Amino acid sequence: MTTQPADEVWSRLDELSDDEVATLVEAAEHVLADLAEDDEPGAAMLAKMPVAHVGPALADTLREAGTDVDPDAVTALLRDTERSRLLAVEALRGISAEPVLAEQVAAAYRARREMMAIDPSLVLAGSLLLLVLKLKRIKVGKVDISFYEVREGALAQLRSLLGR
Repeated sequence: MTTQPADEVWSRLDELSDDEVATLVEAAEHVLADLAEDDEPGAAMLAKMPVAHVGPALADTLREAGTDVDPDAVTALLRDTERSRLLAVEALRGISAEPVLAEQVAAAYRARREMMAIDPSLVLAGSLLLLVLKLKRIKVGKVDISFYEVREGALAQLRSLLGR
């Protein structure tokens, strides 16, 4: 497999196959959890939560942000492959706007693509979305990245898909 620049995967975000999106989501979850571990000790656990627990956690996060939703509706949304993909792509789009973070996620993505270590039928938008919504900031080397804009975009997409 040839090495590709980081922006290549980000420029094709809307065109990626479900397999590619799932691999990119897994890479993003891993990078975010690793980078956030010092400031958010539970970040790694967020990335490993099953969808049955992610739904209620996202519903709580939405409630904190001013939108009251049924946790079961959020869980059903996350289990819907098409709508879950929309959430994943929105969260990934926010990550791609941070060049230093985007490069690290793209490198992790390339490494995973070479290993092919993910189930291609699985799109894990819920855990990535929960990480993006729960993290306030992370440090990548000397760069301090705030998740405010990423959070707002992800919340807007989630509200839209839930009809709120």
